[in-house]
Amino acid sequence: MKKPPAGTDAKNVLKQWKIVGFSCLVGIGAAFLLLCAFALILSVKDLPHGAITPMAIAAVVVGCFVAGYCAGRTIRAGGLVYGLLCGTVIFLFAFFCELMLIGGGFSILLLYKYIIYISSGMIGGVLGVNKRRKVR
Repeated sequence: MKKPPAGTDAKNVLKQWKIVGFSCLVGIGAAFLLLCAFALILSVKDLPHGAITPMAIAAVVVGCFVAGYCAGRTIRAGGLVYGLLCGTVIFLFAFFCELMLIGGGFSILLLYKYIIYISSGMIGGVLGVNKRRKVR
């Protein structure tokens, strides 16, 4: 017997947004922990100033990947879309924090950052959907 289609009722959409929000929080937490580890490394070891930017990019990539992976693993469908949503939410969070702290405006660098955020989120989402579950 076939199951009826899930549909896009308000309850289902709200549940999916809650999952995306929670996944974004997990991703931001992962990026924060990685940034703390990098700060510890920088305080112990004397690294050049040019090493800060790659470390920050690596932390962002890991955070967006984790967020997309969690969303894709939980929802089990639409990994690209939910990875894109997670990357966009985390990007907007970081962008508004940057606007409040530093100021500045829009530039081509902002587009590059957005591409990095969404691509790592989408890769995580696809891998999360395609991860096989253990059969017991």
